[in-house]
Amino acid sequence: MGATSADTVVIQVYQALYGKAPGNAEYTTYVAQANSSSQGFANTLVANFASMSDKALALMVLNNLGVTATTVTQTGIYQTLLSAVEQLFAAYGLSARGQMILNMTSLLAGLSSDSIYGVAATTYSSQVQANYSYSANSTNTSAGVVALVAVPGAPTIGAATAGTSQASIAFTAPSSTGGASISAYTVSCVTGSSTKTGTGTSSPITVSSLTNGSAYTCSVTATNSAGTGAASGTVAVTPVAGPTTPAILGVLPGDQRISVAFNFIGGKIVAAAGLAVATTATSYTATCTSSDGGTTAFATGYNPIAVMGLTNGKTYTCSVTASADNGGTSTSPASTATIPNGGRFTSSTVLA
Repeated sequence: MGATSADTVVIQVYQALYGKAPGNAEYTTYVAQANSSSQGFANTLVANFASMSDKALALMVLNNLGVTATTVTQTGIYQTLLSAVEQLFAAYGLSARGQMILNMTSLLAGLSSDSIYGVAATTYSSQVQANYSYSANSTNTSAGVVALVAVPGAPTIGAATAGTSQASIAFTAPSSTGGASISAYTVSCVTGSSTKTGTGTSSPITVSSLTNGSAYTCSVTATNSAGTGAASGTVAVTPVAGPTTPAILGVLPGDQRISVAFNFIGGKIVAAAGLAVATTATSYTATCTSSDGGTTAFATGYNPIAVMGLTNGKTYTCSVTASADNGGTSTSPASTATIPNGGRFTSSTVLA
């Protein structure tokens, strides 16, 4: 944690006795004492509890270390440990309390993989790290309880919407953020040995580069500063092939509008040399986007499509998206730039 041995002693013993982190000035003073003698520092601190009974002290220290009947669940073990600590305090007297607390904190810190005390030890190690970060910060002038940050809970999976080589996955946020804001969500879609992922900060999230016709199982996880939590349940989705991709023939700017012409003629996509190509598209949407602050707008229709509500004097490029009943889509390359405000037809795409 970036701390010296004396730093660790101060944080551990203070947590054991007070259940919190010392303020920075107090911490700095205690580190100087611990550098001189760890046992002397521990004895000085525990002397503040001289009037406390052995049983009460044993109960308080174990609780502050996170060793409770909740974290040590094996039958009878916690009560046996509590009784043993009380008996040790009683047998060795007030002068030995500091050394025994030193021994307890050091022992617990090394039990993270233990089958009985592992949960308590892991949480304790995280608490020591969090307390050190708090006490070492000069702006924290008074002692404080430092809340631990845990990983978020699992989000709740929602509906999956299939697209062409992609899927949009909806979800709701987990009930627990773990005590810190969620920085990202990750959707994982799996088919066989292949996994594709998409990330975002809110629902829905699109996962791309999927194989059309393959069945995927998708889930979502949430991440905060403590790490990534458990995955949600799963939802099935099968991406679908899109309709024939349209090609823009030209754009015609007007007053707050652009007319977008594309190669949909007589109910078919017309390709090179007038060849008519069947398409499964059932609707077409033209979208015009400005590169310099103009209002984005779209319109649905057939060739040509007039996109209204644009900003005169701003530069736009437009594209046409074909949509099919099965959810598949395909989008043309963008047109050349044009500026609504009147003007002549501008050819933007020449078919090969």
